[in-house]
Amino acid sequence: LQKETTVDSVNLEMLKQFSVSELFKVTPETEIHIELKQDTIWRYKTQNGKIIGDLFRIDIEEETLYYHAKFDKSIMYNQFKIFQADGDYFIEEFPNDKKEILGYDCYKVIIRKKEQIDEVSPIRFGDTIYEMYVTKEIELSIHALLNFTKKFSGFFPLEVRTWDENLTGNQKVYEIKEIK
Repeated sequence: LQKETTVDSVNLEMLKQFSVSELFKVTPETEIHIELKQDTIWRYKTQNGKIIGDLFRIDIEEETLYYHAKFDKSIMYNQFKIFQADGDYFIEEFPNDKKEILGYDCYKVIIRKKEQIDEVSPIRFGDTIYEMYVTKEIELSIHALLNFTKKFSGFFPLEVRTWDENLTGNQKVYEIKEIK
């Protein structure tokens, strides 16, 4: 079975002409900051030392995700109940595939999130794959880093690669650089 690949050459030529493709060659390094305060997890991103996007607050006890404005942490503009549905997640653990990260013993876990089919859109990205190295030595919810609707517990990822099944060349990589 062989998939046929098509390239939209008109758009590709237009991108080359305007040098827009240069923008996509290097992704600026983004840092994700996670702070644990009692039963609440705060998460935000920075680039070049500046906060980008808004702040996320996860209340594990209430199982709620809150969105706060980056310019004023006291302003909350949205909230969602999390863990309301299990979703279609499949998890595989590979305890023999080990590596050490920042002094922590880690092993490989793959979580596959089933693609949600949108009848309107003809684009099929396939399942989302999360390949990660996790540790049981850090008692922090995986949800501090990744937004899943199913509650996972018992491990925390120190390295994550994620991609859509049909877009394997487009990966996001998360690596823990420091733990304070």
